[in-house]
Amino acid sequence: MTYEPRAPKPWKRILKDGISPKSKYSLFKSKESIMKRYCTILFFVLLSFFVSSTAQAEVVTIEGTIKSIDKIGKKITIERKGKEKELDLSKDIDTSSLKIGQQIDLKFHLDLEIVVSIVDPMLAKLQGTWLCVASEEVGRVHSREIVKRQNRRMKIDGSKFSVERVSVNKLAKYSGTIKISDKNGFDFNGNGPGGNKDIEWVGIYELKGDILKLCFRYNRDGRAKRPTRFKTDSMKPNICVFYTFKKETEN
Repeated sequence: MTYEPRAPKPWKRILKDGISPKSKYSLFKSKESIMKRYCTILFFVLLSFFVSSTAQAEVVTIEGTIKSIDKIGKKITIERKGKEKELDLSKDIDTSSLKIGQQIDLKFHLDLEIVVSIVDPMLAKLQGTWLCVASEEVGRVHSREIVKRQNRRMKIDGSKFSVERVSVNKLAKYSGTIKISDKNGFDFNGNGPGGNKDIEWVGIYELKGDILKLCFRYNRDGRAKRPTRFKTDSMKPNICVFYTFKKETEN
């Protein structure tokens, strides 16, 4: 009679090897899965960085004079250095304020071969973030303490316009679009704090170096007249305000 040794019980094999073959495989598979996840995440991070850098490099600024506008076909013809060029416009570009003979700056996407935005040269000078350093509302000049406490900040990005200030310990914000209406006039359309919609301002501006002055009326009844000087009054309902801003430097 021959003696055949029994196979060790599973718990003994675990004590001897420290870990079962099945557990070793599971651990290896788990490490491999984690490495795949890390590689996938790294790939998409690098891809998004590459796409972002490429997209920024593909947009160039073109200065020119408007010769014609096809508002239905979304095309514009500009004259630049004595030559005319027809360009396609992005569908979301508002052409209602554009005029023949107007000087403009176009943001042109080289790969898409399309104009992605249009900025008035005068508006281009107002781009950036501005901090209010003086204010006057309805005929009353505010103290430095009030101006500092309100911490009014304005940002102009393309035609996008926003102003934030502290009101009764809460942040109040106006946001919308701004257009240069004539030599030193501007119009604002947008929303205000508390869910107020369809807010309109008609105003004038003056830019000297890094100091920007804005004086405007709220057009609440559709009959507001544009101010002719940088001074407010107590007329209602279209109240008048006057703010002086200083441009903030980028870090």
